[in-house]
Amino acid sequence: MSLDFRLINRDFGGFGSELRTDVRVGFLTQFATEYYRQLGSTSFFLQPHLGILREPVYLWANQKRISERLEQQAGGGFDFGKTFSRNMQVAAQWRMQDTRWTLTTGQDQSTNFSGPVETTALHLTYDTAVEGAVSPHGLRVDFSGGYLLHTSVVRSTPILELKTSQTFTYRQKNLFGIGTEVNTHFHNDVPDPLRFTLGGPLRLSASSIDEYRGTDVYLARAGYLRRIAVLPTGFGQGVYATVAYEVGDAWSAQTHTALRQDGLAGLVAATPFGVITVAGSVGD
Repeated sequence: MSLDFRLINRDFGGFGSELRTDVRVGFLTQFATEYYRQLGSTSFFLQPHLGILREPVYLWANQKRISERLEQQAGGGFDFGKTFSRNMQVAAQWRMQDTRWTLTTGQDQSTNFSGPVETTALHLTYDTAVEGAVSPHGLRVDFSGGYLLHTSVVRSTPILELKTSQTFTYRQKNLFGIGTEVNTHFHNDVPDPLRFTLGGPLRLSASSIDEYRGTDVYLARAGYLRRIAVLPTGFGQGVYATVAYEVGDAWSAQTHTALRQDGLAGLVAATPFGVITVAGSVGD
């Protein structure tokens, strides 16, 4: 459980610019601020940002929790990019942060980690969805490709991250969706805090949060939503009954996780407070 706060200052320093600050407290502690600055009357922008994170992380083996670690990050970076339309944006990114990964309780095969981590990437987003939560139709593509740069604690490694989602509606009340996710270090070894994870709601829902950790992961899901109630105007899109199927895998040079699959069913309400979901999942 956490309490999340967001402060947005629009047109800060000029028309079209924005200062956004996020604060999260509870299970984890996080502070992040970023400033979007449009460069003159052009479609180019600059976006510096700073942030800190302090979060407990659980490690698992054979579906049993074996340890708890503390992950701490502090750093920042900037994006320089161009907005081509209301649907498409491309940016060059640079990140530098100090990362600490220490054992709190239990025993595991992971090793403590402390030092600077630097990454650079090209980030492309394409989004034709018409709603932020449950969109009746539209395509979302989020692609990032770059390098984990060589530092005193990690060697240079390529990174690729790709997320897609496609939704469409049939006869107003029936919504279908397909989503994919592929993250990879191209089978190169990296420290545990820099690896990708699977597990948790809509990321292999029948598994614990971040139960599977690896240098390479993929996830695919397909779902169906049936609108069963309409909320009053201004209170959201409606209430849906949903069923979905998920399949995913995570592996590295040292370990390989067997293919995991699950199915889920429940109720979804798209409200002004976000998406509220009550569901159950069964998997292998």
